[in-house]
Amino acid sequence: MLLAQHRNRLIIDVVLIFLSIVLTVLAIHFFPVSNFLHGLLLLHPWLACLVAGFFLVSIFTAVPATAAVLYLSLHLPIFVVVTLGAVGSMLGDFLMFSFFRSALLDDVKVLIAAAKERPLWRYFATSAGQAVLAMVGIIFWLLPLPDEIALAVLGLSKTRKPLFLLLSFSINFLTMLGIVIIARSIF
Repeated sequence: MLLAQHRNRLIIDVVLIFLSIVLTVLAIHFFPVSNFLHGLLLLHPWLACLVAGFFLVSIFTAVPATAAVLYLSLHLPIFVVVTLGAVGSMLGDFLMFSFFRSALLDDVKVLIAAAKERPLWRYFATSAGQAVLAMVGIIFWLLPLPDEIALAVLGLSKTRKPLFLLLSFSINFLTMLGIVIIARSIF
C-alpha cells in the first residue's frame, strides 16, 4: 500500500513538471516576453535583473533568460545585473532544491528501497557517501548540463541549506559574469 501511495505521488510530481513545461512554452509563445522585460526594465530595473536570474535556472527557460540577462547588461552596469541575477538564480535554485529535497526525495527513497541491501546504496547513506554525492552534484552544476540534474543530486546528498545558498550564488554569479563578458566582447 505504501509503495502504491508513493507511486501516485511520483505520478503527480511528473504531471506537475509536465504542466510547468507546457505553461512555460505557452507563456513564451503567446506572451510578448521582450515587451514585458523592457517595461519592467523601465519601471523596476532591479526587479528585471532578479526575474531574469530566477528563470535562468531551468533548462526550459534558460535561453530566453540568458537573452534577458544580456539585454539588461546593455542598459545597466554589468555587476548590478550579474549580482541581482545571481540572487534571482539562487532563489530559483533554492525552490527547485527544496522540491527535490522534500517530495521527490521521499518518492525516490521508496522506489529504490529494495536496493538498500546493495553495498553501493549503503555507502551513499554514510556521511562519506553523502560528501561524494555533494561533490558529484557540484561537478554537474559546473558542467553545461541542466541545473535540475545537479540540484537533484545535491538534494539526495542532504546538502545543508546555507552551504547550498552560498554555492548557488557563487556559481550563478561566475557563470553570468562569464556569459556577459564573452557576449559583450563578441558583439
